[in-house]
Amino acid sequence: MEIIYVSMTVLPENSERFKNSLQTIVGEARALTGTMKYDWYNKPAESNIFILYAEFETEDHYHMVYKKSSVLKLINHQLFPLLVGEPTFKHFRASLIESHNV
Repeated sequence: MEIIYVSMTVLPENSERFKNSLQTIVGEARALTGTMKYDWYNKPAESNIFILYAEFETEDHYHMVYKKSSVLKLINHQLFPLLVGEPTFKHFRASLIESHNV
């Protein structure tokens, strides 16, 4: 499983435009093959900081599907111009160690 975590600080005057753009981006990302989770959150103490948390089934789903999709183009063209500075990006690879039905 591939996991990405992105933190973006939005200029306060661009906050509503940013949120509106997210609706399209989230819908398209969730529809991609291999996307298990794709959610944006507001950082509780700071309303102009948004966090993307996404999970992809495999490395190929992340690299061959998501990274080549229109979603990244939308993020680059619609969201990045609304930011203060560069986003913070983290990419993780995880594997299931144990699972239980409780």
